[in-house]
Amino acid sequence: YGQDLIMGAAADFVRDLVCDPQTSGGLLLSAAPDAERAVREVLLSEGLFAEPIGEVVSGEPGRVRLR
Repeated sequence: YGQDLIMGAAADFVRDLVCDPQTSGGLLLSAAPDAERAVREVLLSEGLFAEPIGEVVSGEPGRVRLR
């Protein structure tokens, strides 16, 4: 998906980290803003670390922008 990743001024190591196949799988979860608290509570109750890292916003479909 590299062609759909807009890096801006991010360093090369950030792209390497985001695209590393060792970190793909189960790391990202999307939830509606009003469900964030409940989702985090469930994950934490299962011993899983949960921290919001971004949001879904309108824009060009199929693109991911790192800032």
